[in-house]
Amino acid sequence: MRTRTILLGLSSLAIASGAHAALFSVTAPVTSIGFTGIVDTSADTFTLTSVTDGAGGLDFWTISAPVVMNAVDSGGAAYDVPDTWDGTIDSTWGFLGPLLSGISYNEGSATGTWSDWATGWGAFMNSAGTVYTTASHNGPLHNWVFTSTNSNGYWITQPSHGPVSSTLVPAPGAAALLGLGGLCAARRRR
Repeated sequence: MRTRTILLGLSSLAIASGAHAALFSVTAPVTSIGFTGIVDTSADTFTLTSVTDGAGGLDFWTISAPVVMNAVDSGGAAYDVPDTWDGTIDSTWGFLGPLLSGISYNEGSATGTWSDWATGWGAFMNSAGTVYTTASHNGPLHNWVFTSTNSNGYWITQPSHGPVSSTLVPAPGAAALLGLGGLCAARRRR
């Protein structure tokens, strides 16, 4: 009997704690560039998982490994992404990533003038360490600086994308925990 009560309590705790954090799958369809990733409201991060080049006339570089970006406010301080995030980024916050020189690209490495700029989605940081934020959830990806080749080798650009969609990702095992909790409650009543 005590084991069932403990299991029921643990199941309820796991389900309740899952309500305080969420994962969202994010997709931007290809226009000049497309991307996919995961927003984690517990860690307050966006993990960019893929970049698709759909450029007309510009050859955007694509990532060869996921890029983790931290949520920051317009002053560069940590930002708490709401657990009920609706898929939008406004001008008060964004996701700030690593320096361009620290990103693994399929096409090469960012070096020179722009290598000490930090990329981001809704935020970026210049070489002086100043963070900028702007609304970028739908329409141009104003501050997502990805490298693009030109006659000088590469340059930094701000590609546009289609409307971003975000979908809540069910917590792994949430259905199993809910079922276990229900089973424990049903057995306890007998």
